[in-house]
Amino acid sequence: MIASVLFASLLAQSPDPATSPEYIGNCLSQTIDFSDTSRIFDMGGLPTLTDIKGLDVSRYDMTMDYNSQNIKIIPGSGVRLDLTPNKAGGDPVGTRMSSTRFMQYGKVSAVLKAPAVSGIVITFISMGPQLPDPNVDLSYVDPSGGDEIDWELLGSDPLHAESNIFYRGIPEYGIRSGTHPLSNNITEFHKYTIDWKHDLINFLIDDQLVRTYYKNSTLATDSRSATEQFFPNRAGKFQISIWSQASNTWAGGAAKFANGVDSYSAYYKSIEVECYDSNDTVVPKWPNSASNPDKLPSIPNQPTAVFNGVIPKTAAPGFVGPITSQYDGYGNLITIAQTSFSNVSSYGAASLLTFALILLLSL
Repeated sequence: MIASVLFASLLAQSPDPATSPEYIGNCLSQTIDFSDTSRIFDMGGLPTLTDIKGLDVSRYDMTMDYNSQNIKIIPGSGVRLDLTPNKAGGDPVGTRMSSTRFMQYGKVSAVLKAPAVSGIVITFISMGPQLPDPNVDLSYVDPSGGDEIDWELLGSDPLHAESNIFYRGIPEYGIRSGTHPLSNNITEFHKYTIDWKHDLINFLIDDQLVRTYYKNSTLATDSRSATEQFFPNRAGKFQISIWSQASNTWAGGAAKFANGVDSYSAYYKSIEVECYDSNDTVVPKWPNSASNPDKLPSIPNQPTAVFNGVIPKTAAPGFVGPITSQYDGYGNLITIAQTSFSNVSSYGAASLLTFALILLLSL
């Protein structure tokens, strides 16, 4: 009980809109081909949108979010995400990877192919955290996510790709979506692009424009946010995933595994990121400030880092760990009584105070 209350309290702390990547981004123009495993961090099931403040984005490009056993790096060919049977029953076991950095406006592309099996959903999306917004009635929103821009491939419809837009986590489906024909099957590699500008979002397949969504269009008007357009404008992490759920009848329900089949796989060759500045011009990074670190050289011969209760030594001091621990930036556990948190953000400091209060109340 105490752990669940603490976890909720940590997530409830609000980042600073003026400096936090969740609001302003910390984008870096680059191509990620997954070949350098030292730049991938295994989260071990930890949430990845707002709560991990200590992961060094200059050292790590991507995270394995959950079920990392279903993620396979293919040297020279990208990464494979597997969907496997659930041995305990229930929905099949999928997986997801996320960027470590947030992008607020930019162009991001993924080259991928997917299995044409009913019930399987393969995604390439931008997903932002749920952040406070005085213009949106929170009773409408999904707390697990905020602004969202999607490419989704359905195994049940292998000749099309779907685009989708969500705003502030308001759960409306099929209203701001599009269905787009492919030149051939989803089982072939295609390049899917999200081109996100301040006033419009372009969706492209194989560098061909298939849809434009305008901020000033009537489709972007929503009565539940009277002072804003239904248009994503907060930074998000790009994510790739494979999943299947019985409850999602629109995708064909839970995927069935034929005799002798132990997995279905999606393949991602690469992800290309181009950051935009305030004028929608491609720049090496945005914002161009000290708060947005450059990419540091890789550490040779390092495997994928795994979260095992100790955050990597490159983590920022004051990192608040999952539920019960804090780390000092050198991989060491520290106690609440220590005062070495002078460079913790206001968000992190508030989290630590909340932790201390709940810990005292539990004694």
